[in-house]
Amino acid sequence: MRLHDSKQEVASIKKAIEKAAKESGVDRRLILAMIMQESSGNVRVPNTTSVDGVINTGLMQAHTGSSFDSDDSAGSIERMVRDGVEGTNKGDGILQCLVHRKGNTYEALREYNSGSLGVNREQLNEDGGGPNKYVQLVANRLMGHVWEGM
Repeated sequence: MRLHDSKQEVASIKKAIEKAAKESGVDRRLILAMIMQESSGNVRVPNTTSVDGVINTGLMQAHTGSSFDSDDSAGSIERMVRDGVEGTNKGDGILQCLVHRKGNTYEALREYNSGSLGVNREQLNEDGGGPNKYVQLVANRLMGHVWEGM
């Protein structure tokens, strides 16, 4: 995070993660691992567009969510984290995915990244509309693994 963000922005990310975790019940470590996988913690991460035209925004690359606003740094960071955890009016957050998948974190990660139609319970690293190995990469982050280019 420190490669892209100021100390104040990093502190705002931490605060937003802790708040979203407390309010939603989603483990803060999972939220952080997803942020690191989706955006490397860069608050200024560019939007991406999926193959079916969905615009993914912010720290958690949420479905048509919020982006960074330099005029409201802390507020926009909180909204970006909240969008990824709680969802937007256009798409589910990890909280809804966990509910859909009855608490199975790995299936929820695949759904978050690929949509509900992209979940093959037999092979969660298979491309279902999102990148191959997304679940594995987030799980590795949760276990503390690091690798070059991370």
